[in-house]
Amino acid sequence: MSIAKLISEVERPRNVEVYCGPGTLYDPELFTGNLAAAPPETLRGALLPGASDVYGVAVLLWWMLTGEESPFEIDISGERAEFVGWAFYYRQSSEEQLAFIRSNLERNLLSSLAAQLSKEELRSLASWLCSALAEAPERRPRAGPPLQGAAS
Repeated sequence: MSIAKLISEVERPRNVEVYCGPGTLYDPELFTGNLAAAPPETLRGALLPGASDVYGVAVLLWWMLTGEESPFEIDISGERAEFVGWAFYYRQSSEEQLAFIRSNLERNLLSSLAAQLSKEELRSLASWLCSALAEAPERRPRAGPPLQGAAS
């Protein structure tokens, strides 16, 4: 498979334009992702390159650190998904959100990682996760270029 074809399939799964420009929406009935990792704007019918991806990376990091699919409770019954954890989390102040992420990270951290991470590293992880999970895409950290010296 060529790189161009791979990129085309990632950027346009099932020929659905998932990223949109200003004023453009995609059809949420054709949702192609994992609801647990979907940023709030997805359910409003928009994806923002970079910001939506940062949210997904935060959910993936949460899963890698805790083994849990999402930091938020999601109630799925039949074909209906209710994001009760989102409703709770996004009604809180920034300080309360950080305390929620920090305490849940500390409580649910995989035991194999618990002995390897210092309290300061956990605080840094919780702080980044909290900013990357911001409801407003413009409040999330920006996706940037690869780190200098990183393996290619």
